[in-house]
Amino acid sequence: DLSIQDDEEATPAHTAAERGRTQTIAFLHSIGIDLYARDRKGNTPAHRAAERGCKQVLTTLHQLGIMLELQNRRGETPLHRAVRGNKPKAVQTLIEKEVNLDQQDNQGRTALYWAVVEMKTPIIAALLKADANRYLADKKRLAPLEWVKKELRWRWMKDSTRIEQLKAVQRLLQTESSEKVDD
Repeated sequence: DLSIQDDEEATPAHTAAERGRTQTIAFLHSIGIDLYARDRKGNTPAHRAAERGCKQVLTTLHQLGIMLELQNRRGETPLHRAVRGNKPKAVQTLIEKEVNLDQQDNQGRTALYWAVVEMKTPIIAALLKADANRYLADKKRLAPLEWVKKELRWRWMKDSTRIEQLKAVQRLLQTESSEKVDD
């Protein structure tokens, strides 16, 4: 039975997706296996592929007509999972597939917001270049730049590495913002 689930409620489609098995995904689809199946956390095979950086699986899923914007129980899309998994190539693939860059999770955070929180500057740059909305606030009413400013106010000087990372992200958000205004 190819719809059997493991202890995390993952199906063979989840396993194939996270292991980068594009031919297996195509085969499972051809025999009618549900590629929208959810595991215990509400993740679809697309979430698992994104989190593991399996960009070819994401492309195959897209070619098969599978939506790449479904949310898990935390409200995260595959784009959120690619950001949280620090998979810039998967992020770029999802951008190219024109997923909604501004979808908010249950905390009101977008993929860009999470990239800022987790200091993933190459991903921040890619999302900004693709016109992710830098001004969307989370449920605490903080947009990414305000979050950075708040963090800078609360950091002590002994955490100089984190302060430098925050300042770099702040510069990136501000620089990209002023360039967009001039365009």
